[in-house]
Amino acid sequence: MDILGIPHGSFPIKYFGLPLSITYPKTGNFSALLDATRAKVEGWQLNILSFAGRVELIRSVLHNLLAYWMFSLKLPVSIIKELEKIYVKFVWNGRMHCWGWDDICTPKREVQDS
Repeated sequence: MDILGIPHGSFPIKYFGLPLSITYPKTGNFSALLDATRAKVEGWQLNILSFAGRVELIRSVLHNLLAYWMFSLKLPVSIIKELEKIYVKFVWNGRMHCWGWDDICTPKREVQDS
């Protein structure tokens, strides 16, 4: 370390935005995912987006962010539920729910086949 000038580090650390530690990351280590999701949602202007536009933003942007984390780590159920709360709040914008969340999350090809 002294010869190469590499600093001594300790766990947990972030590696490409993901929590990296000796043991499996705890729920608190996933706060970066929740913060990034909230930041994206808060940056979008709800009043100019249609319902379909909000659903498409979740499918195209937020699900890709989630997939990046899920390819590397198994997310705790509590984090998944918190993400769903953020998604639902964004899609419905405080209005009465017309469709179930499971129906909205159904892949298009499954809807077209039935």
